[in-house]
Amino acid sequence: MVRKRADAYISAHPAPADIYLLIEVADATLAFDRDVKLPLYARLGIAETWLIDIPNRQCLRFSDPSSSGYRQQATLTGLGQVMLPGMNNIWIDLSDLFPTHES
Repeated sequence: MVRKRADAYISAHPAPADIYLLIEVADATLAFDRDVKLPLYARLGIAETWLIDIPNRQCLRFSDPSSSGYRQQATLTGLGQVMLPGMNNIWIDLSDLFPTHES
């Protein structure tokens, strides 16, 4: 998710400072996303990154970026509703992100 900009990004692509939420969805790429991509996003200053861990049915939430990685991490396993950062009163139901297995 990117911040609103007067030119609607017609004059240039979003820069890291324009991104307030980046979401990675990982099934088979969990280790690469967590160990390679997330530290890069933190070094670039992406304010918040969510890693949707499909196999473990959880959302890993990273914030407070620094040159050595994210300083804050939370694991959301309840899969209820979570307010999107930077979007007052806009909620996402995390349970909608995971496939259900019906017998």
